[in-house]
Formats: sequence, C-alpha cells, structure tokens
Amino acid sequence: MCWKEITTSGCTVGFGQANRSPGSEELIIMQKIKGKAGVAKNTRIGIVGAGIGGCALACALKQRGFVDVKIYEKDKSFSERRQGYGLTIQQAVNSLLELGIQSIFDLDTPSTARYIFAENGDIISFFGRTFYKFVDSKKFNVHLSRQDLRYLLMEPVRQYVSWNKRVADIKVGASVTLQFAPNPPVPLGNANISEEEVDLLVGADGIYSFVRNKLFDSPPLNYLGVIVVLGIVQYDHELLDQVIFESSNGTVRLFCMPFSSHFSTSQSDTKVAPKPPTSCPVAVQTMWQLSFPMAIEKAKELSKNKQDLKMTILEKVKSFHSPVPEMVACTDLENIMGTPVFDFDPLVPDVLRRVSRVTLIGDALHAMSPFKSQGANRAILDAMKLADKLSSSHCDSVESAILSYERAISAKNQEKVMVSRQKVSRLHIPVNRNSHIRRTDVPNHNLTLTLKNLNIGSWTKHLDKKIKDAVVIPAQPRKSKLHSRTPVSGVNRVDSTRISQNCNEPNYFVLCLGDQFMYGDGVKKSKSFPAQLIKKLNKAWKNTPQFAKYHSVAKPSWGVKDVLQNVTNQCSSKHFKDAYNLVVIEIGFNENVPADIFVQDFDSLLQHAISLVQSDGKYRGHVVVLSIPDYFSMHPSRSKTVQMYNECLQTLCKKLDSEELVVYVDLHPSLKSCLDNPEDYFHADNGVFQMKPTAQQYRLWAEAAFASLKKGLA
Repeated sequence: MCWKEITTSGCTVGFGQANRSPGSEELIIMQKIKGKAGVAKNTRIGIVGAGIGGCALACALKQRGFVDVKIYEKDKSFSERRQGYGLTIQQAVNSLLELGIQSIFDLDTPSTARYIFAENGDIISFFGRTFYKFVDSKKFNVHLSRQDLRYLLMEPVRQYVSWNKRVADIKVGASVTLQFAPNPPVPLGNANISEEEVDLLVGADGIYSFVRNKLFDSPPLNYLGVIVVLGIVQYDHELLDQVIFESSNGTVRLFCMPFSSHFSTSQSDTKVAPKPPTSCPVAVQTMWQLSFPMAIEKAKELSKNKQDLKMTILEKVKSFHSPVPEMVACTDLENIMGTPVFDFDPLVPDVLRRVSRVTLIGDALHAMSPFKSQGANRAILDAMKLADKLSSSHCDSVESAILSYERAISAKNQEKVMVSRQKVSRLHIPVNRNSHIRRTDVPNHNLTLTLKNLNIGSWTKHLDKKIKDAVVIPAQPRKSKLHSRTPVSGVNRVDSTRISQNCNEPNYFVLCLGDQFMYGDGVKKSKSFPAQLIKKLNKAWKNTPQFAKYHSVAKPSWGVKDVLQNVTNQCSSKHFKDAYNLVVIEIGFNENVPADIFVQDFDSLLQHAISLVQSDGKYRGHVVVLSIPDYFSMHPSRSKTVQMYNECLQTLCKKLDSEELVVYVDLHPSLKSCLDNPEDYFHADNGVFQMKPTAQQYRLWAEAAFASLKKGLA
C-alpha cells in the first residue's frame, strides 16, 4: 500500500463521515443531558510546539469537540529541522487507533527476530516471533519514523498550526497572553511583535521548553553521562534483514532496527505544507544507535563536528562483531547525528499549580533517556489524558481539569523517568567486567551457553534456523525484571493455606529489614511494630500455625544499600531460615541518595526479599513493603522531592502487588494525625519530641499493614 492510498482511503486518517465524532454543539448537549458539560468547547486552547505531543493533543481535542485550538510552532515549515529517526510505539498504539490513526500499521517496519550479542558476537539472548510462531502473533509494538508519525497526527489539524511563531514572552492573568517574535530573533520593535490570548496554554515544546523555563521553577537538566549517536544506512547483511539486535561490551552499546521513512532524514526545505512521496514501497534501511560514556564538554564538542564524531565512533566499534564496524563506516556524515543525553526530575502537581491556566505535556514535563523507548509514548498518553480531563463531566473548569490531569499522570511519568535513567547505568556502567554477558534478566539466557559450545553466534548463517535446530526453546519467552521469578496463579495476596502447604515446620517465620528504630527502638519488644502485627495475624489465623518470633536485620540510620549488603552477608548465618513466610521491608525517604540510585537499590532489595520467600521453586510467603512517614515532608523545601520518591516507590510496589508478589502499605496517611498529636505518637526528650514513634504509633502502623494483608485472608 502506498502513501497516497494510506492517507486518502475512506478519510484522511480517520476523521471522515464513517467514524465522525459529534460536533461541538452535539457534544455539549450530550454532556448536559448527563450532567456537567465539562470545560466549555469554545475554550481558547493554545499549544506551543507542533511535535508529536502537540499534534496528538490537537487531534484529541478536535475529536472531543473543542473548536478553538491553535498550535504555535517556531519552525517555518514542517521539514525545516531534522525531526529525529525511528520510534517504537508501545503503550500508545491504542491511543493512536482511538484517534483514528489506523495507518500506523501500514507504515510499520516489522522485525521477526531480536538478538542481544556480546562484543565478540556471542549470543546473550534471543527472542521474537520467528521463535514463537505458535504464540498469538498480534503485534503490539510499531516501528516507524518520527516524521511519518508526526505527519499522520498533523494532517487532521493542519489548519490549527501557525508556523514561524516563536514565543518571546508569556503573561498569566485572567487569561494567558502570548507574545510572538520572528524566528530567528531580530531586533525587537512593535512591528515585529504580535500577541494572542488563550484561556489554557499547553507547553509541548520539548526538553528545552520555553514555557517551562519561563513560568515554572524548572529543575536543571541532568546530564546522564553518555552521548548517543544516531545513524541511518543502507547495508546488506543477514542481521539487518527484518532483525533487531543490540551488541555491547558493557560500556559501549549499539542498537539496530529496521527503518523506513517517507521523508529524507537530511531533508531541509521551506515548504509550508509537507508533500510526502506517493511512490511505494519505501526502501527499508537500518537505524543504529550507538551510546557510550563521555564527559559533557567533549560530548557537546563532538556533537557539533560530524567528521570527528565519526572517527570517534569508528574507534569505539572496531572490535565489535560484523556487521557493526562495516555498517557504521558506510554511514554518510549527513545521516549521523550525536547528542548528549539529558533528563530532569519531572515537575509535580504542587509545583505546576502555582501557575494557573498553564500545563505541560511530553518532554516539556518529563524528558527521559531514550533507552526505554518511552518519550513519544508518554507524550501521546499525556495528550490523551489531558483531552479526556478537559472533556470530563467531572471537571467543569480549566483549573480543575488540568489539576486532575497532572495528578493522574504524575506517578507513572515519575516511574518512567527513573527507570529510563536507571537503564543508562545498567547499559553503560557494568558492575563487574563483562557482567553484561551473564545477564539473567533476558529471555532464553539459560540456553546461550549451549549455543556458545556449538559455536553459534552472530557469524552464523541462517542464525534463527540454527538456533531452533540446536536447542529446545521454552513454550513462551520468559522475561522478568525479577530474576528467576515464576508468577503464582490463582492466589490472593496472603493465603494461609498456601503458606502452610509449603511449610514443613510448625511455625511461620518473619524477617524484618530496615532501620531499627522504625521497628521499635525505645518501646518494649511486645509493643514494637512487628510484634503488634504478628499478634493481629495470629488472632486472624487461629486455625493455622502461628507466627514465631521475628528476626530482624536492621540498625538505626541504615539506608536501602546498607540493608541489602547486610542481609546478603547474613544469609549463611545460623539465624537465617531457608525461607521465610513473611519478609517486611520498611523504607523511607533519604535525601542524601539520588532518586535514580534510590530506585535501583530498592529494586535490588525487593528482588532479594522475594527470593527469601521461595523454597524449592515454590512460594512460602509474601513480601510486605512499608512506606514509612517522612516527617520532614511537610517542609516546602522538601515536599517536591519527597513526593517524587514516594510516587516512584508506590508505582513499583503496586505493580508487583498486582502480580501477587508484594503487598504495598502506604503509612503516609498517618502523618497528619501523628503530627497533630505529637504527645501521643512521639517520644519526648526534655520536652522536645524526637523522631522515635511510640507504641501507639506502631499500633497505627500495624493496623494499616493488617488491613492490607487481610484482603487475601481466607
């Protein structure tokens, strides 16, 4: 199918009569019948930035009946600047289909196999449809060029786009006033400046967002320590034929995927309206992404000099297996682009709501590293969520709608930024030399030693066939963020029958990990948090074996890394059981540890805790995570950072909670009552209240933990 057929069959991209959305008057009438009409459909909405997020938002608003939407773009045309390379659309596929963008499947550049190689070509992992043909082959990920997707999203709203509109100033009052100046800037004068007013301004202007930097307390950009070099090449090799592969030596990583585009990657013209070619099929090329650590000054310097950049990367890949060095060498300079990788801590709702009538989406709100392929996906999902809130019957004002939107997306976006940041260090800073070769977090890693002994690697012709002939591949790919984790089906959160069936001893055993005073330093042991929780559980499970005394690995002021190191060291101790029925982790905010390190360390501790409730491949118990109150979080200087930590922690635990592995207990709701009545909940020293909970506060904790646990009691 050619481009012309794609964009003109039925309707442009899904906004034709067959799937026509109700007009603005119809929508208002329909919503009034239900109750509130939501934000008025004639609300003046201005979007700064005609990228993927901005165009997706305009499409969603049009579909929901908003009639006064404008996109302000500083570029003079659709193709003035290079607009990136390839994208992997994952979670946002359904959102695009909801917008009527059916053509994404026709523009997909598919792959049938995916490999992870070591530098010398040894196989670390393999997966993909060619190895699992019996599995439902419905495709959930779509690979296409950024400019193609941008074109599809812009077509329905092209009339909304104002080109060469560089925002020079923003004033917020009863409405939002935008001042525009020419791009590039010229000496200012009244003749060069124009103004427009909107009721709602949305910054969709990327990582260097003018809107964010102008109006909000914008966090500084965080250099992640690596440079990414992108390239497009036409090179003939078996590993470049409908194959995605990555190769790494633990520090330098190369990722390759099939790529096609109806727009030249080096195209630069001044046409106001894009005119994509109608000839088809489009030649399939390869997009490669090379990344490696580099000082920020050198990374910035190299990104401006393509000749030096290419010489540097050729040196980096000279020892890699074929076709990596050859492919990079054949890439034209005009198709190479290097950039340092930055992110920043996302703005939280409390910060965003200090400015009325303005919000952010996409990279303007939460720029992240490219190593989880989340940037474009999150921008589209942001756009859909904001449009939903603006048209929701539960939100009858601009302010209530954008506050609801920001609260809805905050935790997930925080998580994606942290996980993407964490991926940088995992891919480029090995814990031990060649530790990446022994990865166990990837599919079929247990089969790769056999392949190595059979001399099967990147050099092998018809690699997929040779692998299938050489090893017996499991019925489905096993991929898990938690090492050697096998989900248990048909089990609620806490099941006493399950535990007792796998327990050969008369008592249940409890292990407590964390900071000692949070477990009961300063109170009688019988009044400590674990003792009070155990008492409640024993009372509830009268007809099952009772919990015995608990064992703790905890000391005052221990952080996550301290707990992990000490529990690992004590695993061989005589005090340790082969497996525990309940492992309790208390975790709180530590302002001295960067958020990405905090999340990474906590993930490792959680993995270890889960292994402690396993015995002979079976689960004997559960892990309980207590998010303890941080009593400094009320201070304005700390609230933003504390909230980010808590939301990341909550999102991670709740995901595992849904998989029936971890019970997450948020103790923060107890914060206010404890602070309001400190004499009941904190120990005092010479009249000064200390951060040591009393037995009464531990009782509140035990009640909260028990309330979460009892949901799964038989």
